[in-house]
Amino acid sequence: MTNERAPAGPGILRGKVALITGAASGIGRATALLFAREAAAVSLFDLDEPAGRAAARTIEDEGGRALFVRGDVGRDADARRAVDETVSRYGRLDILFNNAGIIRRATVVDTSEEDWDRVMEVNVKGVFLLSRRAVPVMARTGGGVIVNTASVWGLVGGARAAVYCASKGAVAGPGILRGKVALITGAASGIGRATALLFAREGARVAITGRDEVRGRVALHDIKGAGSEGIFVRADVRSADDCRRTVDETLKAFKKIDVLFNNAGVFFPHTVPDCPEDEWDQTIDVNLKGTYLMSKCVLPHMIAQGSGVIVNNSSGWGLAGGDAAAAYCASKGGVVLLTKAMAIDHGRQGIRVNCVCPGDVETPMLPEDAKQRGLSWEEYVKGAANRPLGRIGRPEEIARAVLFLASEDA
Repeated sequence: MTNERAPAGPGILRGKVALITGAASGIGRATALLFAREAAAVSLFDLDEPAGRAAARTIEDEGGRALFVRGDVGRDADARRAVDETVSRYGRLDILFNNAGIIRRATVVDTSEEDWDRVMEVNVKGVFLLSRRAVPVMARTGGGVIVNTASVWGLVGGARAAVYCASKGAVAGPGILRGKVALITGAASGIGRATALLFAREGARVAITGRDEVRGRVALHDIKGAGSEGIFVRADVRSADDCRRTVDETLKAFKKIDVLFNNAGVFFPHTVPDCPEDEWDQTIDVNLKGTYLMSKCVLPHMIAQGSGVIVNNSSGWGLAGGDAAAAYCASKGGVVLLTKAMAIDHGRQGIRVNCVCPGDVETPMLPEDAKQRGLSWEEYVKGAANRPLGRIGRPEEIARAVLFLASEDA
């Protein structure tokens, strides 16, 4: 018979109280034993009373503190009782590990409605019910930690486990950029910011750049609020030194770069005769040269790792032209052809290069354009009435297109 007693650990959870669902066996039981060895008080919540009480006795035999609560995670009354009994015994709740889960091996065709409902009740609703009861308790003591057990099959799917995959996908979230690192320029506002937040919600760690440090820091705060890691680098894409520094700081923080979104851009509404030379230079340098410089700094690292994605933000006017925007149209047309050239050069090295070409999008650039053209905002947006959707676009809509191009689905 195996002796499960283990030496006491360093006590990294000393003073903490943990509630673990599905704790009678498997991952839940192993976690309960480890937490107890690390000096946490542990509540074990499970339907299997004999196995659950045996696990609690093992913890107590090792000198730990354990409470077993019999119940069904899919029942709100049981979830409430598990939290209440834990707090009654130990006075607080610091950690909730939503681990309880069941599987039914069947295709969609072979899955009964009863099985579908039960798997969803345990694997998804159980996470909701326990979390709903635990969060207010944690808030009263200044915070806590919730860890949910999903599954690889909640990300990539698996054979003959339709409802299980669906349930674990609901717990994990889409996460189609999970494990990826993205660098986004011009991300303090507009399309760049919306893309950074979407990437963060989809599991990517995100480095963002911009010249406006205040707005950049706010965007970084929102990225972290979405549950991801991020850094902000104040940088001007016209500067080769700034581009190199941005890439170096991203690599220092995250060790790699999987996705580059060259989004930084400026716009001035002038015809060729009316366009001052300094505005021409700034437009070309930010919109086109900035795309070249940042790509030049990132590509060697993508080539070395044998993979990567670059998405460049061009414009519909980079394809068809537009009125009183000569420098802008020239710069964005250059981005389109630079994109094609890089795609040809680096496709065989495992690097995809694409661009998006949005029309008018509701970003800080548009009100400034309206002002420079001497139009009120109401007059300006009337031009969108003849569009298929009858309106201007939203940053979040463009972000979705960028997400697709950055994903493996592309």
